Amino acid sequence: MLMAPYLLFLIFYSVKALDKLLYVIEYGRHGARYPEFALLPWNQAPMDLTGAGMRQQYLLGRAIRDHYKDFLDSQYNPKQIKVRSTYKHRTIASAYARVMGLYHSQSQNNLTREEAKRALPPNAFDYGDWVEELGDKAVKGGMQVVPVSCVGIDNDYLLEPKIACPTLASVTKAYKKLHSNEIEAFHQNNKKLYQKLFRVANISERDLNKNDILKVRNSLACGLFEGKLGIDNKHAAELDKNSTFIYYRLKFNNYQKVSYGDYKVSKVMATPFLQHVKRTLLQIAQGKNTERKYEMYVASDTLMHAILLQLGYYDEIEVPFSSVLYFELYRTIKGSYYINVIFNSAPNKKYGLKEFSTLIDKATYSENDFKNYCTHYTIREAPRIGLVMIGLIGGSLLLIVYMIIAYLKRYQGRKLLTDKEYC
Repeated sequence: MLMAPYLLFLIFYSVKALDKLLYVIEYGRHGARYPEFALLPWNQAPMDLTGAGMRQQYLLGRAIRDHYKDFLDSQYNPKQIKVRSTYKHRTIASAYARVMGLYHSQSQNNLTREEAKRALPPNAFDYGDWVEELGDKAVKGGMQVVPVSCVGIDNDYLLEPKIACPTLASVTKAYKKLHSNEIEAFHQNNKKLYQKLFRVANISERDLNKNDILKVRNSLACGLFEGKLGIDNKHAAELDKNSTFIYYRLKFNNYQKVSYGDYKVSKVMATPFLQHVKRTLLQIAQGKNTERKYEMYVASDTLMHAILLQLGYYDEIEVPFSSVLYFELYRTIKGSYYINVIFNSAPNKKYGLKEFSTLIDKATYSENDFKNYCTHYTIREAPRIGLVMIGLIGGSLLLIVYMIIAYLKRYQGRKLLTDKEYC
């Protein structure tokens, strides 16, 4: 009797193991980066990938290789995988570091002695020492150089939401203007914490405003990650917790989660990418013939926040560096399909095709609605009493002036006629 549950488990596991993985779409955030401006002595370009960030991405690539070892070829196959990044240094560098981990050692990079002789640039530099160092390798370490595609910052409708929907920029700007008093009150209530952040960042006291605080918080977060602040762990944890709350409450409550009637910013931002995921996976399930099996996208956290919020993962939590979201399409032994969604260490979410399609439709806008919002939508500000009164008074005065002018014209006409008759 004790063996029965164990045998049932083995049977279940064996059947599940027969489920065939057909396609994977991956969206990942870049690795650890430098802050947007140097409050600390970084001596590096703002927002670029750090050494720790490169290591994160390389390790992620190695983990992907281990997880999909029976799914992806061990050697790079351009027909099998597509790697795409936004047009930013940190995301491009992250993509390269990740695929270096994915294809970390390739025998195809070995050259013959004759090939090595030909593989010299046609100029007068002395390459002797480096030729000896490389031996028969194309590059040091035998890394496979994998192309990373970018469509440009002004044309990336999939990964740059404000390109796909220019209205987003005006919406967020208008929202800040409408709620500027609330935001300023929030800042005033947290001045003590801000002063702590300034001291930790070792910069002089000055008038505090939200732009300064976001930059200080950004430097603080990067400094904590890299261990460059020189403060005790308890103090660091307190500052990071409080500043994270402030930063992300402002950034995502005020931008992505707010609704303008039926206009939800995070929903609009998530629409192009999530609709692409749905369309691609449904086409594969319907028998679309393609050699491609894997799509890797590397971008920033802003779009990832919007996607995760729409998929119901969390609320007001910072997306850590090198976070990754996977959409896996499986076919069962019975011929049905399901989609497995994985985000970091959160429990997997499993959806049937119809269920997944419904989920994405609820999380996004239809093509027509999306185009309509992004072309015609404007913020409807509540009318202000002062402006309304000025408009009414001004209109009344113009009407009175018009009536006086009309009356005078008629009176002058009558007077001329009387004079003519008299003559």
